[in-house]
Amino acid sequence: MKKSLVLAMAMALGVAGSAFAAEINDKLEINGEVRANYMTEKVKVNDQSYESALRTRLEFVYKPVEDWKIVAMAENEHDIRAKRGSRHHDVVLKQAYVEGKYDQVDITIGRVGIGIADGNVLDDDLERMDSVQIGHDISDKVRIEAFMAQNLDGHEMQFEQERSKMTGARLIYAPAENTEIKAEYARFRNLCYVDSTDTELNAGVKIFALSASHEIAKDLTANAVYIRGNGSGSDELKATSKNGYVLGLSYRGAEAEEKGSWGLNAHYYNQGEQTYVAHAIDGNTELDGGFKGWSVGADYAIAKNLVAEVTYYDTKAKEGSDRDKRLWSALTWTF
Repeated sequence: MKKSLVLAMAMALGVAGSAFAAEINDKLEINGEVRANYMTEKVKVNDQSYESALRTRLEFVYKPVEDWKIVAMAENEHDIRAKRGSRHHDVVLKQAYVEGKYDQVDITIGRVGIGIADGNVLDDDLERMDSVQIGHDISDKVRIEAFMAQNLDGHEMQFEQERSKMTGARLIYAPAENTEIKAEYARFRNLCYVDSTDTELNAGVKIFALSASHEIAKDLTANAVYIRGNGSGSDELKATSKNGYVLGLSYRGAEAEEKGSWGLNAHYYNQGEQTYVAHAIDGNTELDGGFKGWSVGADYAIAKNLVAEVTYYDTKAKEGSDRDKRLWSALTWTF
């Protein structure tokens, strides 16, 4: 009798466990990415260097209920060029956040990046950013968002033991299909600013950005960004240009799931040092007084889920004669 009871309980637990596992598998999505990138650099004095790295990412997306999801993403970046023993092998929790809708309000909270001005002010792919963002669609054409974040240390922006912080808001207007206008404001505090004497100062900056994009012809999109900054905490920072703008054109674009798809893009940058915090481009933006220059790039889907891309950057300092030329390339496999 006891053996029969134990067997029955084991079978019941097994069935329940299988059902639970099936439910978990039905709601769990696992995505991965492997990227190999290579960058060669040539500065004005004709010194030439290069960087190469292998980056792997594994993302878990769990959807417990409708309109809500939990996301966790681990990342490892391996410096191929570094000598043995000094390579970066650590696996870090790049993202861990909850996203969903409460009534008519979209909510995102946790470790996840927030980009400003399409990355021309702040990169949304920093090392670590803890943030909260809420959004609401006022109509089918107008949306408002508010956000705050801390620990913006992806580009060594933390000042000593003070946590860097950001607060801001965004207004998005889409009057027609393939047309969008954005107005964004962000205030940054406790940023690490290194002046010309290599002194680290606790700086801050308030930035307003106005962006517009429009499809001017089939598959051809033009975009423009105007940025106005107001720095504090350093007289040297405040003496740099407060204005900046970016102009761009993009044609099509490679789709990872569509073999043979491709795209081209070109941009011109002219940004004073008070108009960006951590730029998203792979060109050199850490130049005296800010930077100006241009880039051209292309991407191509060699096979399904395998995309190659290459971009050439030519940037120079707003103050002085420093100049930097870079050729950045990557091969990305997603699964």
